[in-house]
Amino acid sequence: MLYRSHVMVCGGTGCTSSDSDKVAERFTEEIKKAGLDKEVLVVRTGCFGLCELGPVVVVYPEGVFYSRVKPDYVPEIVEEHLLKGRPVKKYLYGESVTEREIKPLEETPFFRKQKRIALRNCGIINPEDIREAIAFDGYRALAKVLTQMTPKEVIEEVKKSGLRGRGGGGFPTGVKVVMDEDTCMVNVAKFFLEFTVDESCGKCAPCRIGTKRMLELLEKITSGKGEEGDIEKLEELAKTIKATALCGLGQTAPNPVLSTIRYFRDEYEAHIKEKKCPAGVCQALLRFYIDPDKCKGCGICAKNCPVNAISGKPRQPYVIDQDKCIKCGTCIEKCPFGAIYKK
Repeated sequence: MLYRSHVMVCGGTGCTSSDSDKVAERFTEEIKKAGLDKEVLVVRTGCFGLCELGPVVVVYPEGVFYSRVKPDYVPEIVEEHLLKGRPVKKYLYGESVTEREIKPLEETPFFRKQKRIALRNCGIINPEDIREAIAFDGYRALAKVLTQMTPKEVIEEVKKSGLRGRGGGGFPTGVKVVMDEDTCMVNVAKFFLEFTVDESCGKCAPCRIGTKRMLELLEKITSGKGEEGDIEKLEELAKTIKATALCGLGQTAPNPVLSTIRYFRDEYEAHIKEKKCPAGVCQALLRFYIDPDKCKGCGICAKNCPVNAISGKPRQPYVIDQDKCIKCGTCIEKCPFGAIYKK
């Protein structure tokens, strides 16, 4: 449906804290009373950028900017502006009003020198309606990537952009850690949980306590002490923390655990049921072996073992005492014939 006017009510944090939701509700009510609900649409939109002047309301197509709007102002604005076409000057943002004219939002001193890029549609479209985003080319880059570019071209484009991650390390966005069959996904989840536990401010219990309990379960699993039901406990904790943590850190902290369980559940089960790390990463679950067909009996591994866990006779296959082995990996590094492996 086409509308002659759009009443854009700021739904940003600042304006919402100043009861912009009540302002939007009052506009909807008064517009309906005036019989304008088929001509004028009320939209909750993103932040306009002048939070100190909230609640902010902008009426298009004129771009007229009302500031510090209270629900009590709405009937007069609907009657005079939307019905009769006369903006109510006493409620307008001061810098937009002169003796001769009412300036649209983008021509006010505060906005005139600004050039929004990532947020150029903020305050103009309904952020909860994907059709409006598409109408303003919101997914044009994605469409190009999916239909016109190869994966290599996409990576090169991101590299050329110079974009960097927001995690604190400043790593280039186009260069990420490559994971393969030698990467233990349970250990990866533990790595991210360790970071979250360390970074938690401790204000809310779900993040402060919940992430620690999750980390304890992951440490239990990777140390070979996992039990049936631990995966389900992780999932339950993760979902509870996501739903109840106060900030973005806590709300997203469980994501690495949930995603690795979802796509690599078999690795979790191998750690728990078979006491085995398929990637050969988790030290507590490793076993080092000497392949008798490859071993030349040179004794280099035995000489370098720090705990004397390797024994044998010259020119005969050597063996590793699993009870003594501390799984340091020195034997693998020193063997010149590749006769030692871990699993």
